[in-house]
Amino acid sequence: LPSRSWLASCFTALRFAQRTRLLELVAPLFGERGAGLRSLPAVPPSRERRALEALTPARGERRGAVIVLEGCVMRELYGRVNRATVEVLADNGFESRCATTHTCCGALHAHNGELEAAAKLARSTIAAFDALAADLPIVVNSAGCGAHMKTYGRLLEHDAEWRERAQ
Repeated sequence: LPSRSWLASCFTALRFAQRTRLLELVAPLFGERGAGLRSLPAVPPSRERRALEALTPARGERRGAVIVLEGCVMRELYGRVNRATVEVLADNGFESRCATTHTCCGALHAHNGELEAAAKLARSTIAAFDALAADLPIVVNSAGCGAHMKTYGRLLEHDAEWRERAQ
């Protein structure tokens, strides 16, 4: 998940397998995992999976600025939701900033018990957002990511260098 190009390649392959019905043919070979693959939402076309702009200016009277978490899976499956989010923010006077080199907050790792990997990705997320502006609110439209990011303080509580920033 930390590699944007790997994610994009995997979702492109999954879209191909879904569109050609190849997934339905090979899924039974993977048992329960195959059933899980078949239950995945349809991967949208690449035009819907394109990156958010680094900066989406506010329209009308500027009321503030925020950082928007693009997310790893959100971008690949729900990119249109990300774009709608920044459009609504812009229409309401908020400039949106996106860390274009950031990929994953670590939520899926934490949910699977891979806490060291989750902590590493948490540090990466904090650094990416601090580079944009450490004092801006963060907008997250993915429940799993938002819930995980709220636990950064606890996840990094024993890391003296990152504890305060994680809070």
